[in-house]
Amino acid sequence: MVPPPRSIDGKCGTYLSVVAMLEKLGIDKAAEYEKAFLEKNGSLDCKTLIAKRAGTGRNCNDLVGEAAAMLEEMIGE
Repeated sequence: MVPPPRSIDGKCGTYLSVVAMLEKLGIDKAAEYEKAFLEKNGSLDCKTLIAKRAGTGRNCNDLVGEAAAMLEEMIGE
């Protein structure tokens, strides 16, 4: 089961959900996803990501959409 969208141990729920989906699908790309997520967002830490988006007009829903697109790309490879 994919974790509900929330931070666990300070890590972004969006990040954790995609890792869980990759594991559930048996796709060994969690390390690749983590690297791509960090390159795009600069952190896995929920509070850091929220602070970085403050005043930008971007919110968690934007992050979820971007992560879903990254997951889709990884599944299609």
